Amino acid sequence: EKAGIKKLSKKRKYYKIQKEISFYDKDSDTKISAYPSEEYQIETTVDYNSEILKEQNATLNSIKDFKNEISSARTFCFLHEIEALLEKGLIKGGDLYNAVVISDRDISKDQKLKLKNIFNKEIHVNKSGVLNNIELRYEIEPARHKLLDVIGDLTLIGMPIQGKIIASKLGHKNNIKFAKYLKEIIMGDLNKKAPEIDFQQEPFLDK
Repeated sequence: EKAGIKKLSKKRKYYKIQKEISFYDKDSDTKISAYPSEEYQIETTVDYNSEILKEQNATLNSIKDFKNEISSARTFCFLHEIEALLEKGLIKGGDLYNAVVISDRDISKDQKLKLKNIFNKEIHVNKSGVLNNIELRYEIEPARHKLLDVIGDLTLIGMPIQGKIIASKLGHKNNIKFAKYLKEIIMGDLNKKAPEIDFQQEPFLDK
């Protein structure tokens, strides 16, 4: 927004989804599908079979709504995942305010002390299972963050999509697998098409 928008002399090229394109990973039960649509739309479903984090659904009907509806949705994880992430040298920039930490079980005094040393603050869990009474930015912030992930990961394709993406039980690993799969299809289709020629223009060479 600060940089501004400059109109160019050519129209942006999109890859238009013409028929259903589906990806399924049986290990994670992840399903991602692309369908024809006049706008770039995304639907995501989050389901961890958790009593605390119940099934959530997020929808983006227009990319114009990204700023207000999706952009500030924070990443999230379960409390039991934190130790494993720290051991791998990950989440070094994470704290209890730029990420939503969800506890789906009781925390012992020893765990609270360990977490206090990690985050340098007292640890408590509110009734909704979120650590330290963090106020969610959206009622379904986890599902909206997963939708944000899809937008970011599919940008790696290198060409804007005109179509609708419906995804469930997703993560970066499978998002990228789907992006690679979709890119292979796109590149195959583009290579089949003849170049666009304007016969009204003067040719470079005559016969």
